[in-house]
Amino acid sequence: MDPYQVLGVSSDASDETIAKAYKKLAKQYHPDIHPDDERASQKMSKINQAYDRIKEMRTGGSASSPYRGYDHAFQGLDRAETLVRAGRFFEALHYLRNINDKTARWHFLVSVCYGHLGQFEQANVHIEAALSEEPDHPEYNQWKATLAQGYQSRGNRSGLGLFGLLFKIFFYYMLFRFIVSFLFTS
Repeated sequence: MDPYQVLGVSSDASDETIAKAYKKLAKQYHPDIHPDDERASQKMSKINQAYDRIKEMRTGGSASSPYRGYDHAFQGLDRAETLVRAGRFFEALHYLRNINDKTARWHFLVSVCYGHLGQFEQANVHIEAALSEEPDHPEYNQWKATLAQGYQSRGNRSGLGLFGLLFKIFFYYMLFRFIVSFLFTS
């Protein structure tokens, strides 16, 4: 399997072009969009493998790489940070959950994942933990400010999304029917 062909890019494509191709395909085949489609799941798996393989080849897999000898498996937080930068928040969270050393950086990365997934309460818990260890860290403080803006723009609502909206519509519809039937059957 040629990973470049899977992503639909040439082998001399820039990292930015590869990332854009990956994101486009990930949006197209993501299991959250196609929950019961086995073909989409298999395609997404191939896309992830291709993207990981390209990253591996570009950082440590080729003999001409300046990083030759570097542990290109991206151990620890480096791997999680790579996933976060690629916008692969679900995968990053899965990876982060398996790391035992819960440093300030770990809490920051978990917070970023939760924030991008719309789970602001969890994101705030983790950014506070990161700042309790490193209160003057500029990146952590900037992320906290970003979270505060996102939380305020949501009106401090919990993130039920489309399901929550549909549930509310159904609930009010049923309530309306009940009231109408009660008023007109008396």
